[in-house]
Amino acid sequence: MALFALLKGRIAHLVSDRGPKLLQDLASLVTGQAASMLLGFVAFAYLARVLDPEAYGLVEYAIAVAALAAIIIECGAGNIAVRELAKRPEDARTLATAVPLARFMLALIVVPLAAASTLLADLPPEGLVLVWLYALSATGVALKQDWLLQGYERMNQAAFAQPIRTGVFALGIILLVGSGSGLAVVGAIEIVSVLAVSTYLLWAQHRWTVPFRLALPFREAFYLIREGAAVGLSNGLWAVMLYAPVIMLTSLVGGAGPAWLGAAQRLVISMVTLSCIYHFN
Repeated sequence: MALFALLKGRIAHLVSDRGPKLLQDLASLVTGQAASMLLGFVAFAYLARVLDPEAYGLVEYAIAVAALAAIIIECGAGNIAVRELAKRPEDARTLATAVPLARFMLALIVVPLAAASTLLADLPPEGLVLVWLYALSATGVALKQDWLLQGYERMNQAAFAQPIRTGVFALGIILLVGSGSGLAVVGAIEIVSVLAVSTYLLWAQHRWTVPFRLALPFREAFYLIREGAAVGLSNGLWAVMLYAPVIMLTSLVGGAGPAWLGAAQRLVISMVTLSCIYHFN
């Protein structure tokens, strides 16, 4: 009976103290993701109207290449850092510099390989430029410090990140892309959107967690890469299943096929993304 009373009291304590915050955080994340999905839908629906099918297919191809590169660069370091932060809160400053360092080291290898891989796809010159720009944008993953906001239970602030990126992208696409625009403009807008969200996350880190500082904790960075390899591999396999068809179709056939596949797949990926919000919270 004493044990039952203890468990009952503990459950009541968790529900009263944590329940409302968990629901509030989850609502913030869902709202932010829903806003991001809506903005993304507007941006890509507009692109599908102003670009011809072949050009839109190249955009989807570039996004697929950059997405795979970003998964490898992320390498599960954020997940491991959240775990380590929970165990060792006093090491927050070191972790906050080790995660970007680990990702930058991987980006130095992955970004050139991702861009160079397009030489096998026999893309037109504007397609090559677009993929290079998108591959460079994947470097922004290194400064994606939303894991730090997660570790400090700042979910409301973390929820703003994705809408900022898609909002800047959608605004740039609507204002700057027309029927006569080159694909390089789309790649440049993607880089600006990545810079915008990276700037916000660094500011949020400084404001609500630990100040940003420049350091080179190589030992901790290699530890995060080693520990996060399994997580990164799992995420990588999932990303390959999603994006490999567009890459293969563009490389083998080209034409308008990748545009139709990429547009349909984009809707499915958006729905799947919603299922990740609960686990992030």
